Amino acid sequence: MSADQSGHIQIIEATIKRGDLDQARLLVKAKEDFLPANDREWVRLHKCLEKIGLPTQDELMTLRYLKVKPEASLPRINLALSHANRGRNSDAEEQLRIAIKTPVHVVDFWRIAGQVYAHFDRDDDAIDAYRKALDIAPDNFWVRIDYIGALCKAGLSTQAKSECPQVIEDAGENIIKCLRYVWIFERWGLIGFSRIGFERMLGIISECGEIQPWADALRWIKLAPKQIRTAKMDDIVRDRPKKKLSPEELAKVMELDVSQMWTERFLNIAITHLPEDRDLLFAVFQYALDVGNADALLILGKKLAKIDAHLAQVNSIVVELEEMAVKGMLPSKLWWDGLRNLQNARHSKRLS
Repeated sequence: MSADQSGHIQIIEATIKRGDLDQARLLVKAKEDFLPANDREWVRLHKCLEKIGLPTQDELMTLRYLKVKPEASLPRINLALSHANRGRNSDAEEQLRIAIKTPVHVVDFWRIAGQVYAHFDRDDDAIDAYRKALDIAPDNFWVRIDYIGALCKAGLSTQAKSECPQVIEDAGENIIKCLRYVWIFERWGLIGFSRIGFERMLGIISECGEIQPWADALRWIKLAPKQIRTAKMDDIVRDRPKKKLSPEELAKVMELDVSQMWTERFLNIAITHLPEDRDLLFAVFQYALDVGNADALLILGKKLAKIDAHLAQVNSIVVELEEMAVKGMLPSKLWWDGLRNLQNARHSKRLS
């Protein structure tokens, strides 16, 4: 790579660091013919492309690089994962086969190898790859999370449980890490450990006046139940690929309601500690509407009204709830359904 190109990567990195991702994308597209000079330069550019969400450019750049340096195993194993994620399984298997012949003593190589093996349900190989990654970096939180998932998937839950306390300790007060391991633990039925993580997550956001941890927590709490149900469904389908799910199996998956306790606790803390941010308050208000919590909806609606008196739909909901409270009535299912339908109609109109 020329000095000019190397300097261009530095500019992209600096642009990403200050949070201007749109400008970083423009800088990448201005020089799409990048050819890294070595693996280190490839890693730098690859990380940039990951952060700004340009997987296609990342894959094309890696293919160009491998034509010049076919022995580069780290880019090749990354390409295998890219193929696997896009459903190109035969390409992924071919790249994996070549890369494994000349492995590199780098934690990312073995972690990615484990992820590719896991994609093909080669559980023993995935576990072995994650162990090799942990041999290189015993304290790597993200590898250990993948390792726990692989152990659970292989039916080694006892061994997986022995790894959980270390993951919880390594996560510390990092909200993203807490969210990640709570999801993994819940997804694999390690409920006791997931509760510990959830309590820590609530503790972090209740003491934090910054917006981002709240937004991260809300996004995860809204998405996690659906993701976990989908993962459980995938497990059943994988075990019985040619058989229709029985009503009992389907009910077991759909009744998996990991959100009930989280909903109450999160909304209680949000009502007390949520920063006075209009957009975030409205997002939590919408969440209270989604889960049907009238008390939280009323309190959050009043908070919103103080910040922005022009939110007509919020003010209307607050007035209706107050009138019901005076009469000693609770919102009916018909009221909730009508309100959600109205919200969905407004959302669809905005999109169109």
